[in-house]
Amino acid sequence: MTSRARSGIGAWLCLSAALCLAVTVSSLADPSELGSPVYWTWALTGLQVTALWVAGRGQAWGWIVGSAVQPGWIAYAVLTDQLGFVVGCAISTGVQLSAFLRTYGSVGAAGTATRIAEPRGSRFAFATAEEARAIRPGS
Repeated sequence: MTSRARSGIGAWLCLSAALCLAVTVSSLADPSELGSPVYWTWALTGLQVTALWVAGRGQAWGWIVGSAVQPGWIAYAVLTDQLGFVVGCAISTGVQLSAFLRTYGSVGAAGTATRIAEPRGSRFAFATAEEARAIRPGS
C-alpha cells in the first residue's frame, strides 16, 4: 500500500470517528421525536453527494469522504431505529474504500491499476502497469 493510500485511510478514520461522535452527542444533547436532529439527514446527504461528485471528477479523495460518511449514517440509523440503513451503508463503505485503494493503493505491480495521467482538474484513465509503461516509458 502506498503512503498516499495510508494517509487516506488515516483521514477516513478521523472523519468517520468525528461524524459518529457528532451524530451521537447531538442526539443525546437535543433529543427529538425521531431520535436524532433532522439536520443530520441534510448534512450527511450533502457530504455524500459532494463526495460522489468529486470522485466522479477523478479525485480519489472523494471516495474517502464518501466512505467516511457511511459510519455517520450507521450511527444515525441506530439512534433513529432505522436499522435497514446499516447493511446498505456497510456495503457502500466497502465499495468506496475499494475504489480509493484501486486508485491510490497500487504501487505499479503487474496487473494492478496505475494512474497514467494527473488527476488535478482533469479526468484520468487507468491501465495495467504494462500499458502505463508503454504510454510513459520508464515508469
